[in-house]
Amino acid sequence: RLADVYSLYLKLDLFAQQEALTVVSTLIEGMKLDLKFFPGAFTTDEQLDNYAYLVAGCVGQFWSRITAHYLQAIKAEDLPTMEKWGINFGRGLQYVNILRDFPRDLRCGRLYVHCPGLEIFLQPTNQKDEQLLPFKAQLWPWINRALAYLEEGLYYIQKTPKKAWLLRLSTIWPLAIGLGTLLEMAQNPGWPSFSQRVKVSRLWVYTMMALSLVLVWSNSALGWAFGYMRLKIYDSLGLLS
Repeated sequence: RLADVYSLYLKLDLFAQQEALTVVSTLIEGMKLDLKFFPGAFTTDEQLDNYAYLVAGCVGQFWSRITAHYLQAIKAEDLPTMEKWGINFGRGLQYVNILRDFPRDLRCGRLYVHCPGLEIFLQPTNQKDEQLLPFKAQLWPWINRALAYLEEGLYYIQKTPKKAWLLRLSTIWPLAIGLGTLLEMAQNPGWPSFSQRVKVSRLWVYTMMALSLVLVWSNSALGWAFGYMRLKIYDSLGLLS
């Protein structure tokens, strides 16, 4: 369907064409990096942060520019800050994806988080669940990093005008699903393992969407909900005891 996609692209105005070209080109750079780098392992925070920007953070930047230009939901003086928050929000969601898919990625020779000793699981002969479980504690710092980035997503939502409530909802939902997925990982005694892949339930998603129709109108309520989920994650990881 590439011809159809290109036809639609040509119908966009110049601003949208430029922004679409930028974000798609950046995403492709992330895909190329993935293909060139792996099998293998990231060894620095900078590598992971750069990758998370290329495949997800750039979307937050694109989203901010588009909504500022067409919906006037972001003031010109606020755009640099919103872009930064949007980028890190995207990074946070990608960190959730990486942690969720951690065992499956190991099977494919991809180690995004640099935890000493985990490189052994890149070898096909070392993929037993019981061997991987002791490394759970080493992944906790990455959950903290994901939460720190997702908190900037909270700031992003709180800064978005309440009159743009549909726009706020569209950012509340991925934030809530990201937090819910982190909680599922924290509460699951079998994570990480090659046989476990956590995800929030459909009932949880529907309940969250219903609650969001109330929370969307209150920045303080959104802040409380985020704090509550974070405390539950920390408690599940045993970090509050």
